[in-house]
Amino acid sequence: MNRSEIIILLIAAIISVVKWVMERGKEEAPPAVDGERRRRLSEMRQEKARQSTGSPSANAEEERLRKFMEALGLPASGPPPVPSRKPATPAQSGETQPP
Repeated sequence: MNRSEIIILLIAAIISVVKWVMERGKEEAPPAVDGERRRRLSEMRQEKARQSTGSPSANAEEERLRKFMEALGLPASGPPPVPSRKPATPAQSGETQPP
């Protein structure tokens, strides 16, 4: 056997082992995980239903924007900061400037 055959056999063995481990993990998944997933999904659906019926979308959007601005460290009220501009660069030596 030469080197390339050994490498190919090793790769095939590694792939087989990984596939076997993945299949075994699927079979042994505890039923509590499935129940927990269902419970979380139902809670998320209930929360979405409460949010959609509890407040108008305009207030929800304003609240979302306020939280975003706070996360950026910007004040919640007041005008937005003025962006800084680069100073004008002098004309290159080959160009003429208007009087």
